[in-house]
Amino acid sequence: MEDGAAILDLPADHFKLPWTWAVLIIAVQLPFIALTLMFWPQSPIASSIFLVLFVLFAWVPIWGSHVSVGPKGINLFRGSYIVAWSDITSAQLRSLVGLRYLRLKRARGWTLWLPLYFLGHRNIEDVLRDRAPKNNPIRQCLGGN
Repeated sequence: MEDGAAILDLPADHFKLPWTWAVLIIAVQLPFIALTLMFWPQSPIASSIFLVLFVLFAWVPIWGSHVSVGPKGINLFRGSYIVAWSDITSAQLRSLVGLRYLRLKRARGWTLWLPLYFLGHRNIEDVLRDRAPKNNPIRQCLGGN
């Protein structure tokens, strides 16, 4: 896709954590929740606190695992801040425990790790290649120039 006004008219593409990872996150939490419920009669207040913490640790990563790629840039993890295409100074492909990431250095702010294993209607790498402006480090890294 060419740069220009047509790209600005397109809605953002959305990507989420694969459902198998969501199931794994919940499954890891189940023994802790069961243990907490076992100790409920001895200490209901402490058990309640732990139960809430475990539920939060199971659901917050699932709910927050969302990436949007739009005409103005990238929105990570349901944040209200969009990383503008022009703010990205370098991009490098990385692998962490067999999962592919794109390490994005920015002109200002922290370095970001964009997960490339999130799922959407299209492949996230194809969308990044199509949406990033010409000569953008993401496009160069993914072979889009």
